[in-house]
Amino acid sequence: GINAEYMGSQRDAHRWNKAAMPNVSEFFALPVSDDLLKDSTLEIWLVLQFIVGVCFALAPRLVRKSVIGTPTKRQLHFAAELARKSFHIIGGTIIAASYHHMLKSGSITSGCFFSSQGPANVKTFAHKFLPWVLTTWTVETLRMVFPAVNRFIMKYCGGVIRPKEESRPTGMSFFLPGVLVTSLFFPPDLCILGTLYLTCGDAAAGLGAALGRWPVAGTDRRVEGSVGCFVICFVVGAVLLKGFYLWEYVAVCGAVVATLAELIAELIPGVDDNCVIPFVSALGVLLSIQRLVALCPTAALTL
Repeated sequence: GINAEYMGSQRDAHRWNKAAMPNVSEFFALPVSDDLLKDSTLEIWLVLQFIVGVCFALAPRLVRKSVIGTPTKRQLHFAAELARKSFHIIGGTIIAASYHHMLKSGSITSGCFFSSQGPANVKTFAHKFLPWVLTTWTVETLRMVFPAVNRFIMKYCGGVIRPKEESRPTGMSFFLPGVLVTSLFFPPDLCILGTLYLTCGDAAAGLGAALGRWPVAGTDRRVEGSVGCFVICFVVGAVLLKGFYLWEYVAVCGAVVATLAELIAELIPGVDDNCVIPFVSALGVLLSIQRLVALCPTAALTL
């Protein structure tokens, strides 16, 4: 009798624990309309962002020509960072624009594993994006294994590759995997938003590090860069999320999380911010929206 009563209580406890466990699919689902970003606003932003990237690519020459006499180390560093971030911005814009265009045209559906279509979507999505990831890493592997390939790439692309990346994979090789993993966990609009946080926020942090004076915890990052990262990420969220109930709250949360992710990735050896920022910032936006809906369930959050 005691054993039967004990087993019964254990079964009840198991049922209670199973019911209390959160549903992973529900956790990663947006509690509002999937159209978090307005197409027209996003497309205008992407065009402007691409133009900024092109301007950054042209700016180093202007910086060098505008300097009277011998340029200082800081000026050379800033000019080099402009060239690197132009590649970063243009590449990130192309990735986000390609994902948005393919979704809009219907050539692919959401790559999110937890969406209504589930694994079927992931297979289609992976066929579109995995070749780009594999191509990038094939080039990086060849560069690491064969010194001649490395010398060739450094000769013609050395302006956008950091000196410390000469003997290790570049940040761009982590960019695509970071976006791909984010797309597998989050709805498309959150993935695109995380990609834009990485593209714009990391560029602001890098330029701030080139010009800034106050280091962060002994790293190459500067306080000015972190402030710039936060401001730019807030602007991204404010422009693309404006029109939602308490969009300021969501924009601030997204900017704070993206800035902290950028800093933490710099502080932890072996962690690349290109992998961390898209996923963590998308998660931050998702959690802020879920919290907002929990507090204001009747809020008009859809467009």
